[in-house]
Amino acid sequence: MRFAVIIVLITIFSINGVKASNDSLTLAQAFVNLSLTCQYFDTLRPDRISKILRYEESELSSIRDTQFIRLNSKLYNFTKALWSLNKGKQTFRKDTVASRKTLLEWKDLFVESRERYFQTGVPVLIRNWASDYPNRLRYFEPGIDCLDLECNSFYEFIKFDTRSYYDFNDGLNQLAAVISPLFNRDIYPDFKRIFYSAKNSDTIYLDSLSWYAGLYHFRNAGYNQNMQLYRSDFQVEPADSGLFFMSSAPDLIKRYLYLLYIAREKRDHIDISRLYTEYRSFVSALDPADTLTFRYPDSVIKKDTFFNKEIGSVTCAALLQLLKKNYPEDTLDYIVNKSIRTDSPVPTKYVFPHPAPFPSAVAVVPHFHPGLKTMTDVDKFLRKNLDRAGYDGRCHYYYAADGFAITTSLEKIKRDGSQLPANERWNLSYGSDGKFSVYTIFKSMFFATDGSFRILAFVVSSQEAERTTTAPSFSAMSQLLKNSYAALPQDLEDSSLPDKALTTLVYNFYQSDIGEVPVLDTRQLLTVRDHFRNTHLMNLLTH
Repeated sequence: MRFAVIIVLITIFSINGVKASNDSLTLAQAFVNLSLTCQYFDTLRPDRISKILRYEESELSSIRDTQFIRLNSKLYNFTKALWSLNKGKQTFRKDTVASRKTLLEWKDLFVESRERYFQTGVPVLIRNWASDYPNRLRYFEPGIDCLDLECNSFYEFIKFDTRSYYDFNDGLNQLAAVISPLFNRDIYPDFKRIFYSAKNSDTIYLDSLSWYAGLYHFRNAGYNQNMQLYRSDFQVEPADSGLFFMSSAPDLIKRYLYLLYIAREKRDHIDISRLYTEYRSFVSALDPADTLTFRYPDSVIKKDTFFNKEIGSVTCAALLQLLKKNYPEDTLDYIVNKSIRTDSPVPTKYVFPHPAPFPSAVAVVPHFHPGLKTMTDVDKFLRKNLDRAGYDGRCHYYYAADGFAITTSLEKIKRDGSQLPANERWNLSYGSDGKFSVYTIFKSMFFATDGSFRILAFVVSSQEAERTTTAPSFSAMSQLLKNSYAALPQDLEDSSLPDKALTTLVYNFYQSDIGEVPVLDTRQLLTVRDHFRNTHLMNLLTH
């Protein structure tokens, strides 16, 4: 199996001009193996995971060429991050009673994984969204963050793309959410001890709170010590500085002590508006009237006797009186933001290429259905036939010259251009992201992957659509499908063309064998009628 993988990888590197050195092969296989381990972790036997991690640790250690590591730093560091993440998942056991020493060892594995991940050069956009909105990343298509990984054909073949970054973030954050409770329970007694110390003396050890929170890289663990501007979230670190979430119990102790610290002595440079906003936010989150739960139910630490006795309604009222004494509300200085007129951003306009990409087959119907007056009428006619041919919900719209264009989603077809059954037609073997991948090699090493794929395009305009003389790439057509509208643009609905032509373009890609990227068939062996035979689309080839 390993020999077969090496042969395939050598072939891939040769196709793309990548030197097939031992280090290249080692790194490529380690990335794929550790990615698949992470993806299927829950279904693999523990001994199998241990074997994989031991083997890949040894393999990665064998890469010592500093120039190679520098030239491949993104992939190298990302692969090391995957190893640490898998090792952390293997080491950690949910609901385990562990000492602080063991907990810190687990934390170090996650932090090492995260630091390696950031060494790959993760864009700020992903760093901030991954930190503040862990689940938000899955809603964004790869490529929007300008990472440019998809531009590297070597990365395409091993499936190292922006989705790898998103999936890594999901995995790391999911694991952090599971292990955070153990860390919170460990520091909770220390936070209570610091509270009692503050209650019985004039000293509040804010530095100690930050130190204990910093043990486990909790987010927003610090505070604005210089007091030049009060920050309601006490955040002084970058958005991505922490990996784990502090639960309601220790977080509310921290917030109370910080408010008490400010309230006990009048200080300059305090934003009083923010101060009272934070007080109200603190009381709302604490929900002192409820003796069982916080406002945001905490599955880590329930509201216990400590909160009901020490930080309840009476304590909150006393804190408010102290705040009012040193910061009277009638001295609030509200900042009025002057509105600055700015032009609204120009929305992206998706236009079908002009001239159109060179097709495998083309057919033109001049004077197309004069009875269809508006673009809405033409759209309804086209969609009626497309829906009946199985393209319902699989159409993409564009502006085109003085009309509009429709393309269909990529579908798998028979070699003679005829349609496959629905369960095969849309079950594409080249991968969900439209790119062939070494993942497929690992999953089906000895299975043939040849196939034919098709995109149909219909251009409605006053003149026949011009075409280039250059065949489009598979990735270019895939990108065209992404940059489209789901329906006819609203400003085109009532527009009309007295005389219009329908240009039908067929883009027939074929994949000859494993390791091959689909390419456009330019032999023109099939006509548009061959592709439309025995379908309702034949109606579109007549006046």
